[in-house]
Amino acid sequence: MRLTSQRLAELKQPGAQYIIRCPGSSRDVNGLRICEAGFFSHYLRVLFGIRLAVEYDVPYGIDYGYVPHVYRDTEAFPQELNFWNYYFQPPTGVVIDPSRRVLSRGYETHPVRIWNRRFLVEMNRLVQQHIFFRPEVEKTVMCRKEEFEQEKVLGVHIRRTDHWEEVEPVSLNMFKQVIRKNLRYYNKVFVATDDQHVLDEMQEAFGERVLFNEVQRSYNHEAVHSFPSTCGFRLGLEALTDAYSLSFCQKLILMHSNLSYTALVLNPTAPYLLLETRKHLLSRWKTLGAYYLDQITTQLPAQ
Repeated sequence: MRLTSQRLAELKQPGAQYIIRCPGSSRDVNGLRICEAGFFSHYLRVLFGIRLAVEYDVPYGIDYGYVPHVYRDTEAFPQELNFWNYYFQPPTGVVIDPSRRVLSRGYETHPVRIWNRRFLVEMNRLVQQHIFFRPEVEKTVMCRKEEFEQEKVLGVHIRRTDHWEEVEPVSLNMFKQVIRKNLRYYNKVFVATDDQHVLDEMQEAFGERVLFNEVQRSYNHEAVHSFPSTCGFRLGLEALTDAYSLSFCQKLILMHSNLSYTALVLNPTAPYLLLETRKHLLSRWKTLGAYYLDQITTQLPAQ
């Protein structure tokens, strides 16, 4: 991340504190700003914000109480609007002074998925050094670790519901073909999915070898984090548990999703397969080509 001299001066002013937040680009029926992003969009946004703060040696804070989020849970945490603090310990030594807050900008923390081992290792280092669970949350999230260490588990993430709007979905038949090809080397297959019909089909295909967490799932095309009756804290806790469970597996079959990507951030050396349609693959290569063309043209000497 390269900042303009003006932005850098803003961050470097005496007592400045970089505040990582969601910009809240959506609005509710009353026109009030809200944030409807999924849990790992927020998680990766925090990591990118921490990366920037570390690179420029700026104290940072995390404030997801800025606008309403689907993970806000006023019933379980009536005194806490910042849902990040439900799960994680606040950054040490940072007291947020409202007059010194420098708010993160959307492009600085946008959760870009960079499928590069070196970058994944760097992101994992940030997790190890800067993100710490609350003790009671850690106990729940890490519950699968010992069990998975005693088995040979193939991990699979299949995102459905509203995700087709972002990424063209891979067919379940393709997932099943790839699972069958790999399952000969594993005792179990752990399935993380937001769709109950997907889990049912995987159980029908692979029977008792299927492992899964007891989490809320959708029975239609509506994303679980859009359910109005959902308990916000529980929803985030279940997402974290699925991502960490994937990271405990010996090999991963993933898709273009922030949860899939976070599982790799948590275990950056894990062997993995990234399933995508030909159409989506070509789209990615076109984007990558445009990126490199832009890099070349901006480095050409002025005429």
